[in-house]
Amino acid sequence: MKLKILTLSFLLVIFSCKNSEKNETDIENSRGKIIDASEINNKIKNGEAIQYKNATIIGDIDFTNSSEKSIETPQLIRNYVNSSIIFSNITFKGKIIAHKSDTAYSNYTTFNKSISFFGCTFQDKVDFSRAQFNAIFNISNSDFQEDITFDGAIFEFQKNYFTKNKVLKNALFNLVVFNGDIQFLNTEFFQNVNFQMAKFHGMTQFSNTKFKKNVEFGLINANSDIFFNYSDFAKTVNFNGSIFRGRTEFQNAKFNFISEFKNILFMGNIKFDNATFLGVADFENTIFYVSDISKQNINIEKETNIMLNNTELLLRQTVKLQIKKNK
Repeated sequence: MKLKILTLSFLLVIFSCKNSEKNETDIENSRGKIIDASEINNKIKNGEAIQYKNATIIGDIDFTNSSEKSIETPQLIRNYVNSSIIFSNITFKGKIIAHKSDTAYSNYTTFNKSISFFGCTFQDKVDFSRAQFNAIFNISNSDFQEDITFDGAIFEFQKNYFTKNKVLKNALFNLVVFNGDIQFLNTEFFQNVNFQMAKFHGMTQFSNTKFKKNVEFGLINANSDIFFNYSDFAKTVNFNGSIFRGRTEFQNAKFNFISEFKNILFMGNIKFDNATFLGVADFENTIFYVSDISKQNINIEKETNIMLNNTELLLRQTVKLQIKKNK
């Protein structure tokens, strides 16, 4: 009887080990298929559909490799990508290039069909500077291990997504234009982020987004509703000189260092309910056209310096805001 029990236990251990080894091998080999980037670049050139899953891609993917081009100026060439693009569970060992520039001229890219990246890892730089996206754009559940650049990009489609991503290095979105909705929900930015002079024409979601370093939102135009609910700003955040025309919410957001809201026009309803400020909060020369934030439940830690010089509430007499600090 003891021999049977020992034999059964031994078989269970062997089966468990083999099953564990199989699971580890499956994870290790889930991106084990190796693909040379030249294969994708040829499809870009020929306008073929691009769809890859569970693979590692070696080399740079160059979207300026398209065979359809136009000369916009003597120094600017526009490349048109007519391939629909889906990458799922892919490791990119090389760069993602949609912009090239040298002393003679610059190359930029227009994407006429959908472009999607799901659960991908980008180990090198990603450059979509001044790209134009005419169809759905979706990057979700992905990791960026080097700098990413979308400065001057234009998003024309009605729905766009950059959600649940981890951006480990700097991110540039300055001068970007979103003509449709954009979501940055649940994304973590580990280094500096720049959205200076961005234009948001559709509904914008930054809720539950974590900014672990400095954030630049200066001179943005939010022409529709924009939400930062439950977002966390670990370092300096700058919204100076911006215009918010729609509903604007920072409910339950945390401002942990220096928060600048100077020279802003809040033209729609704004909510800071249950937001927490620690450090410096500067609302100098800011105008609230509709909402009275002095009547909202804002948590001001006792070490925080609140600056409200020339802050005004319109549609009523000018009021000096009185916000009680937490003891």
